[in-house]
Amino acid sequence: MMMDEMEYYRRQFYVEAKEIIEKATEDVLKAETEPDNIELLNSIFRGVHTIKGSAGGFELEEISEFAHHLETLLDKLRNREIELTSEIVDIILNGLDYIAKMIEDCEKGLKPEINYELIEKFKSFAIPSKESENIRDIETSEKIHKEEAVSIKREEIPLEIVENLKDYYERGYKVYKILIKYTTDEYINGFDPLIFLKNLKSNTVYYQAITDISTVPPIKDFNPLTLYLQPVIYIATDLNTEEIKDLVFDETLIEIIDLSLQFKVPEKPEEFIPFEAIDKDVFNEFMIDAFEALDTIEKNILAYEKDNSLEALNAIFRAVHTLKGDADYIGLNVLAKFCHNLETLLERLRSGKVKRTPTIIDTLLKAIDILRITIVNLKTNKGYPFTIHQVESELKEILSSKEPLKEEPILSKETLPPEDTLNIFLDQASQFRDIIKIYLPKGLDEQNLKIILRALRSIKSSASYIGLYTLSQMVEKALSLHEEKKIEDFQKELKSIEAFLEGLLSGGVKKLGEILLEDQKITEKDLKEALSKQKKIGEILIEEGKVKKEDVQEALKKQRLMETGAQLSSKVTVKAEEEIKTMRVDERKIDNLTNLIGELVVVRNTYEYLLNSLINLFELNRQILRAFKDNLYQFTRLSYSLQEGVMSLRMIPIKNVFQRFHRAVRDIARKQGKLIKFITEGEETEIDKKVADMLSDPLIHLVRNACDHGIEPPDERKAKGKPEEGTVILNAFQEGSNLIIKVIDDGKGIDRKKLFEKAKERGFSFQSPDDPELLNVIFMPGFSTKEKATDISGRGVGMDVVKTTVESLGGKVYISSEKDWGTEVTLVIPTSIGITSALLIEENNKIFAIPIDYVLETLKIPASKIRRIHDRIGIYYRGSILPCEKLINLLYQKERTFRLGYDEDIEVPIIVLKTRNGSFGVLIDKLYKKTEIAIKPVPETLSNIEIISGVSIMGDGKVVLVLNPEKLV
Repeated sequence: MMMDEMEYYRRQFYVEAKEIIEKATEDVLKAETEPDNIELLNSIFRGVHTIKGSAGGFELEEISEFAHHLETLLDKLRNREIELTSEIVDIILNGLDYIAKMIEDCEKGLKPEINYELIEKFKSFAIPSKESENIRDIETSEKIHKEEAVSIKREEIPLEIVENLKDYYERGYKVYKILIKYTTDEYINGFDPLIFLKNLKSNTVYYQAITDISTVPPIKDFNPLTLYLQPVIYIATDLNTEEIKDLVFDETLIEIIDLSLQFKVPEKPEEFIPFEAIDKDVFNEFMIDAFEALDTIEKNILAYEKDNSLEALNAIFRAVHTLKGDADYIGLNVLAKFCHNLETLLERLRSGKVKRTPTIIDTLLKAIDILRITIVNLKTNKGYPFTIHQVESELKEILSSKEPLKEEPILSKETLPPEDTLNIFLDQASQFRDIIKIYLPKGLDEQNLKIILRALRSIKSSASYIGLYTLSQMVEKALSLHEEKKIEDFQKELKSIEAFLEGLLSGGVKKLGEILLEDQKITEKDLKEALSKQKKIGEILIEEGKVKKEDVQEALKKQRLMETGAQLSSKVTVKAEEEIKTMRVDERKIDNLTNLIGELVVVRNTYEYLLNSLINLFELNRQILRAFKDNLYQFTRLSYSLQEGVMSLRMIPIKNVFQRFHRAVRDIARKQGKLIKFITEGEETEIDKKVADMLSDPLIHLVRNACDHGIEPPDERKAKGKPEEGTVILNAFQEGSNLIIKVIDDGKGIDRKKLFEKAKERGFSFQSPDDPELLNVIFMPGFSTKEKATDISGRGVGMDVVKTTVESLGGKVYISSEKDWGTEVTLVIPTSIGITSALLIEENNKIFAIPIDYVLETLKIPASKIRRIHDRIGIYYRGSILPCEKLINLLYQKERTFRLGYDEDIEVPIIVLKTRNGSFGVLIDKLYKKTEIAIKPVPETLSNIEIISGVSIMGDGKVVLVLNPEKLV
């Protein structure tokens, strides 16, 4: 592999590693509040393990070694060898931070250094205390003694997997260990183990793969056609060993080890849960939903008994599933377990693995009666009825029954089971069709024949399993022909199977001519000539001697087989659930595409300009003119749709920015002994990724300030009559063409007197502490009211960064504060860069554009109605006075207008603008039209002029300045 490719993949690793660290950090913070949540600890462990392995693959040994020591600590935590404490949380977070730093060093081309001090801390925390070790020994001893539990050694199967398998075994599932024996030769010949693993996973309730990645070489030595991994799979499933073998093309490629015998443990009787242990408010809501669910279940059981309705069965399943979840949520464990067994029976009825019988209907009705009595008893605090265990035993007996029950079939002979099973079959069918297409033309030598026969046996069992008996019989016939050594007939039958599968998978039927052409019996010229004659194509080709009668008969047979497959396709083909698929795209490609769309809009405007010029200069035919205008409309619509699509690619939820701050709040609160609740709102608000990247630093400064300067310690808050826990809110929403972000705290607020004194010391000339501009002084570089700087804040840098960054985006910062009540900082950021609608106007012989989102209305009024109001001019507008000003004065910052200088009869164009400061009228020379323009960032030479938010190129090639109404008024 070339070095530039190696570097590309290494860069991809850096991006993915950062994402893993962000996710792991979030999980660590959650785990601190949910220390018993093993899945969170497993998630963190997997993330660090992935970084360690990938770093080793890219020869980043320092990162791999450091991550290994952190991984060891995490492994102890998830195996419950040590308890999660606040100190351990801190050291894990420090470890994740340091890995992020090492990755940043690598990105910069620096060699990362291992932090041995942190490694020693990992080791010290990974050593359990003697006391906790003794307690664990006692607990383990008691557990083994009481349950005679698992005889599997921990070295062979991780403890977590053992516990999960045991849990599923006790719920009535079969548990297996599966060894994969695929070789590189099988893989090259088209037998992909991933097909089997996918099929297997979709048929399990628990699936865990253990993989040794040490066999995978570095990327420079990696061969994509070599199988390096041989995972060991642990599963819990309803399938028996024969059914698992049916999922693989050749059963010799796997080894199945039944683990059930090692989990036979006497059942523990469930304890009753007293009503008092459950929150009454939640329980009352549960009662209402439960009785409604029971009514639904009972009604549908009767419908299912009467009509064998699959729809009724699905309704029962959904209601029981919901009831199970609700019961588990409020702590009714016995009820939840009972519902789980009932749900399992219903699922097997749906899949056809268990058939409907009068006995099963009776058991279902008994189960509903028990559920109803149980819920009534819980309401009156009588406890569970004794018969709940009896009915539960009946459910388990049905589930464990190995003898097929006398059935009333749910499925007709060619009716198919659920979607997940069908999707598995379709994968196999597609693979088998490809095997015939590839290997049959090569000839039936020993190797090719072995591959085809293996596929035939697999497709036969799969077709029988899902009820496609037509296909199953065809395959059986082909196998018989092979055993009888009838090679020619065997090959013909393979072609028939291929035709059937083609129709099944495509849902369509090829025409006779297409089949003959595909089989190379005729040429395209023969086909065209035959089609030009008004007669059946088969008859024509035979009459003209182009094909033999046998060839046409064979093609017609193939067509009929395709038709049969296509008819069944409507049953077999199922709509896959919609899923969100993501793809990594280089940001530069998106930027380039955005620029191209902008140029397309300029070209559209040029087209419109040229069309208008043609209309003005020449007398065009009406039809031609209409065609031009229709074409312009289509051009406009398509360019706008493209722009919308490209802009949506750039947008990400602001949640991606907000979620980084939970860690900062948590660290400050712990360090300063404060209680802080951090609330984020509007996380789904979308924002341009570039803007999001730029806002990360300003927002972290604001959040830190709110926690450090704003929120008081608990005792101080209590003395003020406030809750001991302070609140910091981070809120985002869209307002017109602006993104609004607010950082709000309910802390001590800003002490205006102290700020006033500090401002005077720094030479600012404010008249009093009540000066409305006083608060803005905190945005000055180096300004801070803190006497002593800390590692959190106080150096006078943060707020300056906030103001500078927001203004570089064309935005504005507002602040309001009240002593002892809190502070609110508002960021207003325009989102108009890109393509937007704008109003074109003229002033002083120059064209300007104003984003349409700011335009409330356009007017033309007689000059006589424009009045002088105090020291400015205005008009009477919709029941109130609207202040106005000439645009030329606003542009050149001239003195306010006292006299218009217009004749009273002249109509003056006015734009009514709506900004954060209110409505305002702007007098201009001419109004043009609304149009779509591509706004480009302000050139560096104009970047210090606040009233300009961007530039655009018009159709005639002129450059137009886009005005910023927020700064203009």
